[in-house]
Amino acid sequence: MYVRRFDVEVPGDGTCLVADPSTHVAAIVDPQERVDRYLAAAADDALEVRYVLVTDPAETPRQACRRLERLSGARIYVAGAQVRANGQGDCDCLPIRVGDVIEFGRTRLSVVRDDRCDEPREAVLVFDLDRSDAVPIGRIGRG
Repeated sequence: MYVRRFDVEVPGDGTCLVADPSTHVAAIVDPQERVDRYLAAAADDALEVRYVLVTDPAETPRQACRRLERLSGARIYVAGAQVRANGQGDCDCLPIRVGDVIEFGRTRLSVVRDDRCDEPREAVLVFDLDRSDAVPIGRIGRG
């Protein structure tokens, strides 16, 4: 499992590139406007971005999601049941909810509930299936 956190662009930015080295498949969690840097990092390591996960639709620019979808062909997954109500309706998005799992190679992304906020929200835990350890990313990794 490979996790790269990007420098903070704006307060609350918690963008991560998560990849499985054996399959060269990657996911981007909570992208911000400058998507070229995520795609460049993926290209540097010969990674194919197949997934984009949005844990906080109010904080993730929808233009970033649309651009990543267009440039990489990645599927966009948005937290919560109200995908269109959260401003992500312009792209071909799928909802993600607590309990959902995306696996590629020996890497697992699990959607969990983060109760540390006034309003509980979805977050993502990344598991390395070979080592059984987890790395919190997205909203839960910012606290």
